[in-house]
Amino acid sequence: MFADDCALVAETPEDLQQLVDIFASTSKKFGLNVNKDKTNCMFVNCPERTIQIEETPLENVPLFKYLGTHISKAGDLNEEITYRIKAASKAFGSLYQKVWNTHDLKLHTKLRIYETVVLSSLLYSSETWTPHNRHKKRLNSFHQRCLRTIMKTNWQDCIPNEEVLEKCQMLEIDEMIEIRRLRWAGHLSRMSEDRTPHQIAFGELKNGKRDRCGPKKRWLDELRVNLRSHKINEKEWRELAAERDAWKGKIREVMQKKHTTKIDSMKQRRHERHEREETDIWKCPLCEFTRCGRKGRQYVQSHLSQAHKDQIPQKPAVPNLNCTLCPFVAANPGGLSSHVRFKHRHANDNSLRPIKLIPTQQQQQQQRRQQQQQQPQQQQQQQQQQQQQQQQQQQRQQQQQQQPQQRQQQQQQQP
Repeated sequence: MFADDCALVAETPEDLQQLVDIFASTSKKFGLNVNKDKTNCMFVNCPERTIQIEETPLENVPLFKYLGTHISKAGDLNEEITYRIKAASKAFGSLYQKVWNTHDLKLHTKLRIYETVVLSSLLYSSETWTPHNRHKKRLNSFHQRCLRTIMKTNWQDCIPNEEVLEKCQMLEIDEMIEIRRLRWAGHLSRMSEDRTPHQIAFGELKNGKRDRCGPKKRWLDELRVNLRSHKINEKEWRELAAERDAWKGKIREVMQKKHTTKIDSMKQRRHERHEREETDIWKCPLCEFTRCGRKGRQYVQSHLSQAHKDQIPQKPAVPNLNCTLCPFVAANPGGLSSHVRFKHRHANDNSLRPIKLIPTQQQQQQQRRQQQQQQPQQQQQQQQQQQQQQQQQQQRQQQQQQQPQQRQQQQQQQP
């Protein structure tokens, strides 16, 4: 339950009703009234109940906004990412004529305004997110679209994303979120253990179990993935985070290294792709027409269809699907064969049948049995053939060995 910026959390509906009654009675003592139209309830992993304030039922909702952040019943970020992009797009559009489309400001100044106004709205409370790849793609695409608008570049210029980031000296959105997450982890580790954020982040539940099939991604799991990617020991990172300046410098160092390696790998893949495209040469089989690159095959196919229409073999004609025994017309050869097999069983003569009939399951089973029975006979025949070949080879070898002896005998018999 929430009213303005106040949220009440309970484990059971009875406890929640008790908290609501206490909150309403206490606020009355200070001359405050709870707005029943703006106050809603959300139940997670439990059946919905009716919560009342002074016998007025409250509305149950699957999503509510608290301190500028959307909290959903499913626990995902779909609605939050959509709202963040809308808010950032609204802020970006309001400055289009006065900032982005003007020639009086330098590119550096425009980028600083973009970081202050747009990115702050886009990445609000992002240090607590656990985004999936689909969320990162949406955020990065919006980020690239804004940077290209500021730089006044068009998609027809074919400028890659890494070049846009280098010119603007900006990071990708997922890297910015990772920096914020690591900084927030340092703040949490330096908090005392009795603080609520520290207990929620690093505490574990005593009762209950997580789902086995696809459990929800936790913030601590995302933090461990980031620490492993930067080769930071999971057991010793809190000691490093105890010193604020050292932790901040470590974050700056590892993120700069990650960004440079990522940009270099993107450039390397792009270079390899261009080299591969140049080596791929497509040639017309009927003339000397050649094209290279990814679209070379399309060019060659269009050339064949236009320049060699007469030489290209035409597709086979559609078979005759009219039954020769009745006026039935089938839609395909399979339908015609089944029609002849079931409707004209008396036509034993194969010449009356328009196409080759498909064997039934019983016929297929009989064929398989015959093949299995014939297999040992075939194996025996093969063995006999091999034995005959071996005997022939032995005879040839004996003849070759006897040839020099016969020659000597012939020479001795001559006078």
